[in-house]
Amino acid sequence: TATIKLFDGRATVALPDHVVELDHHEKLDFFGKGEAPQYAYGIPDGKTKPMIWSVQQSGVKAEPDEMAAARANYRADLEDFFEDAEWLSDQTISSSGGRPWELLEFRTSALHRWVYLTSWNGRILSCEFNSFGHVDGANVVRGLFDSLVLD
Repeated sequence: TATIKLFDGRATVALPDHVVELDHHEKLDFFGKGEAPQYAYGIPDGKTKPMIWSVQQSGVKAEPDEMAAARANYRADLEDFFEDAEWLSDQTISSSGGRPWELLEFRTSALHRWVYLTSWNGRILSCEFNSFGHVDGANVVRGLFDSLVLD
């Protein structure tokens, strides 16, 4: 496991050795032009990466008391895009550091996604996990999410 610094050292995460940062082309292939997050990692399984984790701080301003509304807006956008989504979670949770996060979790026939949102330095920070196929990513998600430390 290695501790990686994000956002000029204002955040850290403990990455298991097998987790690899996606290069620019892999980010574009997965997220599309204009959608690539600041940080994206693949959790490999042989030659494929059946799980992708990304961290992004948006330009959207939001204070902690605005995050439940931000979660509702984000869910509406996801529902438009993923019409066959089976929603598993839509709630406010607390991280191991006590910070409140908004959690959206859903599954489609091809994808299981966890979206965590919080207000950080007055803007929305998102932490998203995408698991493909029959990969059970819940333990990986919990491990990475719990190791994320924001200043």
